[in-house]
Amino acid sequence: MNALNSIILEGDLTGDPYIPKEGVCEFEVVSIRYSPTNEKEESHFLIRTTGKIANICLTNLKELRSVRAVGRIKEEAGKHIIIAEHIEFRPRRSA
Repeated sequence: MNALNSIILEGDLTGDPYIPKEGVCEFEVVSIRYSPTNEKEESHFLIRTTGKIANICLTNLKELRSVRAVGRIKEEAGKHIIIAEHIEFRPRRSA
């Protein structure tokens, strides 16, 4: 029996996307939420895309752009990476 490995994440890019190797695009996203005591909590995630999605992300994404990523979590060298199968561009938030 296979286990479900799926994630939906919304956040803002912390920098411009980059190409770590041919056909791959990576970028970091910060997701901000507020606790019940109104304390700001930030979580940072590395998003990886490949193929056509990688090219579209490289062309259209810039720092501070908001995105929604749908994909799966992969552990690599002790880090959790989100392998995005779908990226939705969200309206840019004011800085």
